[in-house]
Amino acid sequence: MNSPSVVHVAGRTSGKAVASMVVAIIGALGASRLFGIPSFIAVLLGHLAMPETMSGAFAGRAMAITGVILGYLADIPWLIFTLVYALWAIS
Repeated sequence: MNSPSVVHVAGRTSGKAVASMVVAIIGALGASRLFGIPSFIAVLLGHLAMPETMSGAFAGRAMAITGVILGYLADIPWLIFTLVYALWAIS
């Protein structure tokens, strides 16, 4: 007697989620040379990928979350630097 087998078919992965994670890694590794621009793009793409992955239309939610978190972590030093420089320039 044959037992039924279950085949798992992976869904399509969101391109925005993949791009968010890749750009976030690039931004985290080279943030000081690239002025935080890749990290900002990673956050934007990650937030755009969230609704796609939440609805189940695409896979890749973990990649979108990773891109957002890494993007924010790489952007925080640039925001602090900008604020300190702006306050120093005013005084």
